[in-house]
Amino acid sequence: KSRDHVEILKFDILMGNYFATSSTASNTDTNSSAPPVGGDVAQTTPKRDVEAEMIGSERTPLPGSQRCVAWEIDVSNWTPRGRGNKTKVEGIKSSHLREKYLNNSVGGAERIESDDVKPELVKVTLPIGTHEARLPQCCEDIKEKKVLDLKRWYCMSRPQYQKSCGITSVVSCWNYLFSTLGNGRLQPITQEGALEVLGFAPPYGEIKFGPFTGNVTVMKWFRQLCAHYGVSGKAYYFYKLHGRGRTAGVKPSRALEKLKEGLRDDSIAFIYHCHNHYFCPIGYEEVAKSPHNAYCINLEPSQYDSWILIGEPNRKRTGIHWKRWHDVYTDLNCQNPEYFNIRQTEKGIQTRKTKRKGGNLHCIMAFKRLLDEETTIADKENVGTSCQESQDSYNDDTDSS
Repeated sequence: KSRDHVEILKFDILMGNYFATSSTASNTDTNSSAPPVGGDVAQTTPKRDVEAEMIGSERTPLPGSQRCVAWEIDVSNWTPRGRGNKTKVEGIKSSHLREKYLNNSVGGAERIESDDVKPELVKVTLPIGTHEARLPQCCEDIKEKKVLDLKRWYCMSRPQYQKSCGITSVVSCWNYLFSTLGNGRLQPITQEGALEVLGFAPPYGEIKFGPFTGNVTVMKWFRQLCAHYGVSGKAYYFYKLHGRGRTAGVKPSRALEKLKEGLRDDSIAFIYHCHNHYFCPIGYEEVAKSPHNAYCINLEPSQYDSWILIGEPNRKRTGIHWKRWHDVYTDLNCQNPEYFNIRQTEKGIQTRKTKRKGGNLHCIMAFKRLLDEETTIADKENVGTSCQESQDSYNDDTDSS
């Protein structure tokens, strides 16, 4: 491929012992051959000097007897292709547009000119915003916006039995609060151990949990496990928008703030009742809406999206779901016959075939470890049993196994 300027193509040829052999042979022939008759030495035809005939040759002595020969080739009369010109024009155009954009940007542009830096390089100062956002100085700062308690993840009981997501989630929360696998002092319990305490007999895989598993049942199971193992805990509705036991007057922003606070607290665990399923929130992440705020902390709520990390007990699903709080709120705010499947957000709000109108069983429940003094107060206030919601049953999806 040619260009507009002259290219010097150098072909390095290793000649071996050519010049040494040629020079030796020339001297030998000159000394050994006799002059022609008449003794006219001037009429003798001299040997051709190959090195002298190579015009413009560059000889660089190499180690030993090897030498290098190169030729200079003038390619100025070669016809350049259109592609090269097009590339050059596009390069000039793109450089011009880049400079124009940077000069017109919000932060402005400051041209840097020096002997070592090309003129087209620019230094761009992007605005962080009107707020007083700051960059993290250590990992402790970034933990404010990226929270994942690994002990919550360690305590996730996975996989579950068919349609046993309710009791499986209860076991996960109990182990996080009271077992050595989480933040307690007792031995971890299994699904089988919990089912035995609750009065179920094997084979556990044949139990149809769907018809009798509901929000009240899940909280009742937790209290029964606490009573059996001699620990103090309470269960209550953390955030519920519709139906009996709803948390009236709690705004979504306030609920999100309290949820984040609880996920940073090792004395509380959560279970999220979504469409035909129970699973456990285990963390959250605040994702900035603008790229230049990626590492900034203490941003305003309008400048980031909150994503909730949810542990999944179903082996056929991904181990951790990442769901936007906006989608979680959409799920909790739907009313019959409309519903929103948080595990299949791409389907949007759907309509089920039912005669029941209004209400929604979906909610977030909290399970807390109590101290001795807190236990007395909880008993007086009857925390966790004040909600007189009727037994709300549901049927799991066929893929919940």
